[in-house]
Amino acid sequence: MRKEKLGGEEGGDRVHHPHLIKHLEKEVLQHKLTYFNFCAGIANSDVPQAACCVLRPAVVSVIFILFQKRALKAENSAAKLKQENALLQVQLKNYKAENEALRSGQSASLAAVKQNAEAAFQNLLTVIANSRSAVRQLVSGAESLQLVADLLKSIDSISEVPEDGQ
Repeated sequence: MRKEKLGGEEGGDRVHHPHLIKHLEKEVLQHKLTYFNFCAGIANSDVPQAACCVLRPAVVSVIFILFQKRALKAENSAAKLKQENALLQVQLKNYKAENEALRSGQSASLAAVKQNAEAAFQNLLTVIANSRSAVRQLVSGAESLQLVADLLKSIDSISEVPEDGQ
């Protein structure tokens, strides 16, 4: 548990634990009531006014300790908020960098897709040209075969000449 030394005229050498705040608040309230009751009693009696001033420093000291504690809490809270803010700023910076990386990655992916599409298009044009050439060769081969077939038919008709004329 964290201990904090609080300064002040009356309580400067005491160490207070954070769980003592409620106790100190009750003590302040008791001192205030005692002070006000004492001062009210002095007004109706022969007790000197100086006796009333004896309690005043104790009450002021306790109030001062409570204000110090409250200020320390506020400073700690502000420090925590500053740390959290710094952490959030770093996270924001990282998210922005990640977002930019994703965007540039998408651009790179899109460029890669375009490049692949262009390569596929060029390959398709090559296949088309090769297939046209193959079709031409096939047609030429078919025409050659037709010519050979016609030639063979002619030779066969020539060879059927009647044998009588020999």
